[in-house]
Amino acid sequence: MRIQEQQSEKVDAVIPTLSIYADRIYARKKLWEWRTRGIRRKVRRMWIYEVAPVSSVTGYFTPGEVVGPYKNIQEVIDKHGVIAVTGEPESASPTVVSLVRGGRIYGIEILEPCKLPEPVPITRLGLAHAPRNVYYVEATDLEKCI
Repeated sequence: MRIQEQQSEKVDAVIPTLSIYADRIYARKKLWEWRTRGIRRKVRRMWIYEVAPVSSVTGYFTPGEVVGPYKNIQEVIDKHGVIAVTGEPESASPTVVSLVRGGRIYGIEILEPCKLPEPVPITRLGLAHAPRNVYYVEATDLEKCI
């Protein structure tokens, strides 16, 4: 029971992403984050960890609507149309195609993106190493980084 209580207190999350996608998020050109899993409904902030060569947390966004699971690209296009990420329709990007091949895909709406003035090492957030997927963290661990 104690473990469940501790898990429910974690209301922020850290997600790894490539710098090209982080840049698009901060420029408000990438409006959805696609993942093979949805997120907990209580998540109030998604921290963006840029993978190597940056290897730091560079900002965050507020998660909006969580949609899915979708089982194929056509479902994504029918519901959300063409969503630009890198000049190509996001629904046709290799990332989205590979996620859908895995059996399901969820979309997390990106609201209010904010880039931090300075990158923050992942260790400052209480993590020993970079997250591989969505990783839930205590909100109080992250407030000092804003």
